[in-house]
Amino acid sequence: SFVCLSAVVVLLLPVRFDPLSQLSPILVSGSSDRQSATTTTGQSVTLLPDSRWLLLGGKGSQGPVSSAVMRDPHSNRLTTLNFKLRYPRAWHTATLLPDGSILVFGGIGPDGQIVSVAELLHPEPGQSEVLPTSTLTPRAYHTATLLTDGRLLIAGGISPGPQSAIDNPQFELWDPASK
Repeated sequence: SFVCLSAVVVLLLPVRFDPLSQLSPILVSGSSDRQSATTTTGQSVTLLPDSRWLLLGGKGSQGPVSSAVMRDPHSNRLTTLNFKLRYPRAWHTATLLPDGSILVFGGIGPDGQIVSVAELLHPEPGQSEVLPTSTLTPRAYHTATLLTDGRLLIAGGISPGPQSAIDNPQFELWDPASK
């Protein structure tokens, strides 16, 4: 008898996919000028159920910004929303929750420090609220993944250290019902 061994080798190469870099020129709401679609470094992009994209924060020329913009892929328009983030931030996460609200967590603020305040956005009425002091560890450059049971898995990134930011290999679970 003989044994047949086979192996499949998967080579994972770091690939940066920037969905907004694939866009054609867009029309900014209220304007007839064509503008190229570019992302802002550190900006979050959240896909909404109606296929629109919510673009939040990022790093502007003067540091982190609090902008909130909606991109409609059907009309190819960007619309500046009537609300902004309460805390300017870049390299944060913005996760769509089952109730349609969006949890904005972490990131780097204008002072160069990690933002410890979480915000809950309600895009349709155009409202935002600051969540009570969170039990979550402040982070930036992290991931936030919605689990099938409605909880959020927040992992990795960097967190405040004694003298500077440090890698955070930990993960935490956040339940929207606990807000």
